[in-house]
Amino acid sequence: MSRISLFWYSPKIKTYKYLSFKRSLALTSAAFISLLLILCCYFSYQSLNMQNKLAQLKTSNKELVKKNQKKEHKIQEIQKKLSAKKDTVEQLNQKCAHFQDQLGKIKKMETKIRHYLGLYSDDKKIKDHSHQGGFQEFNPDFQDYSPNSRPPFQGKPTKVSLRQKYQILSNSLEQISQYLVEKKKILKKIPSILPVIGEDVWLSCGYGWRNNPFTSKKEFHAAIDIAGRLKTPLIAPADGKVIDTGRNKIWGKYIKIQHDQSISTAYGHLYSFEVSEGQEVKRRDVIGYMGSTGHSTGTHVHYKVLRNNKAINPKQFVLDRDFNSLSLKEQYEKEK
Repeated sequence: MSRISLFWYSPKIKTYKYLSFKRSLALTSAAFISLLLILCCYFSYQSLNMQNKLAQLKTSNKELVKKNQKKEHKIQEIQKKLSAKKDTVEQLNQKCAHFQDQLGKIKKMETKIRHYLGLYSDDKKIKDHSHQGGFQEFNPDFQDYSPNSRPPFQGKPTKVSLRQKYQILSNSLEQISQYLVEKKKILKKIPSILPVIGEDVWLSCGYGWRNNPFTSKKEFHAAIDIAGRLKTPLIAPADGKVIDTGRNKIWGKYIKIQHDQSISTAYGHLYSFEVSEGQEVKRRDVIGYMGSTGHSTGTHVHYKVLRNNKAINPKQFVLDRDFNSLSLKEQYEKEK
């Protein structure tokens, strides 16, 4: 069998050494070593390649991290801007709501002023009131009449913007302002204030249908009852002339004042008078004191306003009080 021998010489010991292998074993060993070298080279190459790729990935990751940080920073800035805009929108919404509320109040006042000036009538009947005074009308001058009302609205309502509402109210109030200038003398004779001094008063019965506290029968209460403490001062709501004072079983002590050719006022259940028939009075002059005379279940004044001898809701003439505030609030809320 052929063999393969390997010889080498050692200069130090000056001798030869050798190894002898079988040929097949030598070839097998050589092939194995070659394969091992090839595998080592391959894995070394792959390792270097992986290291390069890993370095590239790390570099790419750093760049992505930087980009992500920049994007997060931009997102935070956008969120801050959005938050600021939301705050601005919220403030605008609050201002808008406040503006709408103010417009509503102005509209109510404009409506009340128009009622007061007699530019139109829009009385509303109030149902199911509490009450302190109960009586049937006995004098033709004090007859009950149903209030006038506007004709029903025809057609579909349309939406109106705040700017349009403002312009409409502005134009309306400008017309009213011109009317006031032209009618200054006439306005002194139109009742425009609550005929009671002080804040410790309340609306005990409104204008409209109710059950009479003495007979329990349904009747139209063509006035408002203002309750308060005994001897609360009563004042004239406008310039005028006292046309009647007296006393009867129903009204107790009462006063009637003619303010102009069409408007008069009446006051019932008084404790006492401070005026006499034929006397001229000015707005806010004391005319008497609140009491509980006649058919009455408590201290109050029965306040009635007539236009052309027809009863109308006195509340539409009251410009110096808000019926939804002060001592009138609790009773007024029950009526709404």
